[in-house]
Amino acid sequence: MEEGDSFGLSITEGTPEFYKFSILGFSALEDKHILLMRYDDKDMLTKKYDEWYKYILEMALKSNYLYINLINNIIFKKLVSRVIFFLKRYTKIQKTDNLQISHQEIADSLNSSREVVSRLLKKMKYEGKINMSNHTIKIMDLC
Repeated sequence: MEEGDSFGLSITEGTPEFYKFSILGFSALEDKHILLMRYDDKDMLTKKYDEWYKYILEMALKSNYLYINLINNIIFKKLVSRVIFFLKRYTKIQKTDNLQISHQEIADSLNSSREVVSRLLKKMKYEGKINMSNHTIKIMDLC
C-alpha cells in the first residue's frame, strides 16, 4: 500500500476455533493507524452518510481486487516472477535500491522456503539483476 491508500478488512464474530484457522497475516514496514469499528457502528454510519457508504463499497472492491491478484500470483506465476515483483515493490516502498532484508524475510513474505529464494537470488545476481552482501540486496536491473 502507498501513501493515501486504505484497506478494509472485515473480521466477523466467531468461536476461538474460527480464529485459529485464519490464514491471513499482515505486516507494516512503517507505523500505520488502524481504525477498529463495531459492525453496528459501521452500519449506522453507512445509513447516515452516503460518503461513508461509498467509501465502504470502494474498500470492499479494493480488498477483493487485492485478494484476486494475490491468488492469481500464487497460482499462475512462477516464484522468480513473484520475487522480482516483491523486490520492485519493496524498493518503491523503501525508496532505495539498497534493501536491508534477509532471504528468510523474502521467503516468509512469499510463503516459500529460504533455500529456494536464496537459489533464485543467486541466479539473479549471476544475471546482473542484483548484488548481495551482508543482508543487503542492491537492485541493479529488474526489468
